[in-house]
Amino acid sequence: FFIFSFGIYVSTFYSYDETFINLEHIYNLNNFGKLSFSPYEMINGTVDYVFCFLLYPFSASRDTLLIANYILNFVFLFLHFVILFFYFKNKTNIRYLLLILFACYLPFTWIFGKGFGNNIVSLFFFYSLILYLENKTNKSLLVASFLPILRPDAILYSMTILIGHFLNTKEFQFRYFIFSLISFFAFFVFTYIVYNQVIPTPMEFKSISIKELDLIDYEAALKNILKSYNLFFLICFLFSLFFIEKKSEIVKINYFFLPLFEI
Repeated sequence: FFIFSFGIYVSTFYSYDETFINLEHIYNLNNFGKLSFSPYEMINGTVDYVFCFLLYPFSASRDTLLIANYILNFVFLFLHFVILFFYFKNKTNIRYLLLILFACYLPFTWIFGKGFGNNIVSLFFFYSLILYLENKTNKSLLVASFLPILRPDAILYSMTILIGHFLNTKEFQFRYFIFSLISFFAFFVFTYIVYNQVIPTPMEFKSISIKELDLIDYEAALKNILKSYNLFFLICFLFSLFFIEKKSEIVKINYFFLPLFEI
């Protein structure tokens, strides 16, 4: 299965030029002592601090760094399958088939093949979901609460877990909500200490106003979702999330995943 998933990863791999922004930061840190896009002045072009630090041991040269980024993203991808394997281990005899079907969903693999640092968020968010499904609620909420350390926008995923838990149990875990906020603000404290700015440059550059929402082509986005290739997986995804079966009969709706679907 490792060879199968790696084959899909290699065959779909394509790096965007934007991914090299992260690599340039960590290369400059190793060779010029600056976590910056420029080796001469502090220019903040990333929000993937944790991801960059994971690549630091391989940042002596750009060639080594590029290869390390390629391998690291595959590790993130494959760990999704490992987590899913152990989740299925005592639940079904067709877990290998289910894993292969999961790996065959090419858009998921393509995301990791692009080399973006936010893939680490996907891994830990996925791990948090699996923990929740295994009734390891406290561990799930704890993992979710530290997602904003990885990226500030990951607080959206932290909140989906917390809100989903509330909808499912009518119990609000205030402690983990505070942990999420601490993680979120810790990110901006680090940004201020290193770059002497509160809001990272990528967040300012990519922000849009409410007025600009009219510029989004919602029709094109909907058509992309409804392509036959994606629609099959979307239906399976929704069914598996929203409905709980018992002896092949739908017994109730799983409200835990409602906020996830909204996001």
